[in-house]
Amino acid sequence: AEIGYEFARFIDDCLADVSYDEQKISRFCDGLRPGDPPDGQGYLRQAFRHYYLALFETDPEAKAEWQLLGNLEIGYHEQTRLQPEINEALVAPVITPEAFTRNLLRTLRPDSPWLTELIWLILRFLGRLSQLDRTIRLYLTAAQLETHRLVTESLMSLELPPDNRLRLGDDLTVHFPPQLSHLKNPELKAILAEVDPTPDSTLESGAEYWGDLPDRMHFIADLFRAYHFSAELFEMPRSASLEETLQ
Repeated sequence: AEIGYEFARFIDDCLADVSYDEQKISRFCDGLRPGDPPDGQGYLRQAFRHYYLALFETDPEAKAEWQLLGNLEIGYHEQTRLQPEINEALVAPVITPEAFTRNLLRTLRPDSPWLTELIWLILRFLGRLSQLDRTIRLYLTAAQLETHRLVTESLMSLELPPDNRLRLGDDLTVHFPPQLSHLKNPELKAILAEVDPTPDSTLESGAEYWGDLPDRMHFIADLFRAYHFSAELFEMPRSASLEETLQ
């Protein structure tokens, strides 16, 4: 709905250019809102300008760095924009403090739910649940963090063709390609300095909490860099044998 549309617009407006046209790329970027996500599209402005620079770059390593920079800016925009939805999905198994308190009180009189509800209302009105509320909120906050960790570690994975399954909670085991091992582009190095606490290494790239934006961006940055030249990414994501099994 957002990024896909802008890629289609970029392909239609700019991809066929035979030489760099500053006025054209400026007009394209003017169609994107300034500012930070979720409302602003400043990172998209930067990304498409860097893609445009990559189109006319003759040095292979410099071209790859412009492309990687654009990819990271696209990713940064999208991950920031979706941060609330990602966290909401991750904590879905954890109930609200109010529901937890009601369930706890119901265990006192499981045979009389109406009486439990009445007790809950009276105690709430008298302000007698404030200490219990604080304790429960601390407990549920810890439960949410543990849920993040368990979901990231046990359930979240990314499948790359042909049959490469990456667990998002594990460190990447591949190395950066030689063309992107020693970076020169200052803008690329600047954004990596923000999101990658282990420079030029996939060490600690696994995301402990997928709901944590810096933790997530560290994994994504190393993923984009490590697989930048992987031609298999253009193949079908599932093998023929797996397709037959599913059918």
